Amino acid sequence: MNAVVAFSLRNGDQIPKGIIDLGCGFGSTMLQLLQQFPTSVITGVNIDDEQLKFAQEVLSKAGFSQRASLMHANFQETGLPTHSFDAAYALETSCYDESEYKSAFITEASRLLRPGGKLVVVDGFRKHHRPLTNLVKWCYRKCTDAWAIPSLATIERFETELRKQGFENIEIKDISWNGLPSILHIPFVVSKLFISYLQKTDPVKRHYLQALLWTLAMSPFKSHFGYYIVICTKCNVE
Repeated sequence: MNAVVAFSLRNGDQIPKGIIDLGCGFGSTMLQLLQQFPTSVITGVNIDDEQLKFAQEVLSKAGFSQRASLMHANFQETGLPTHSFDAAYALETSCYDESEYKSAFITEASRLLRPGGKLVVVDGFRKHHRPLTNLVKWCYRKCTDAWAIPSLATIERFETELRKQGFENIEIKDISWNGLPSILHIPFVVSKLFISYLQKTDPVKRHYLQALLWTLAMSPFKSHFGYYIVICTKCNVE
């Protein structure tokens, strides 16, 4: 998926100079982008100090200390200067915005981007806002609770919020099939974690096991949920 993000950030042969990763995790996407974009400078924000420490070690070891910076911040309110970046992306992090349509995330992305800047979002969304059956609703809530996600926005209302916040040229693709290899890999990962669970390993692994199981349980409900990439541009006129 990192390659998809890299391709989407390009404007033809042009690559953005200043990029922000809104929720950089362990820094794997930053690492790949820095390898592919030799003239780019990337800032990663995250609220998890342990992940930031790991990301710093990875990026430093790869020799990218001069072109990569990391900071402890909430991606919904980074505190960084307005109009600081040419491009922004969020890989499976916008869903952690507590607002219903992820408006806080969109507002901050719009503020940080220069006019004409590109935003790329890859995440899970609801496909519609119709009421869910009790079974689907139960599985959905179990899954979001396991991953500590407040809720998934509907893709239609997410698009509406983007337009309200000054984004245009919005391109939305359902890439759920791109996640199929990961879904198929879950049973293998679960089996390894289950062995660890039986051996009474740490609670973090046990919680991760539960989250993976609920993700697998959600896989039959493709008519209600999807995995999307959203590509858009901040309007040139403020």
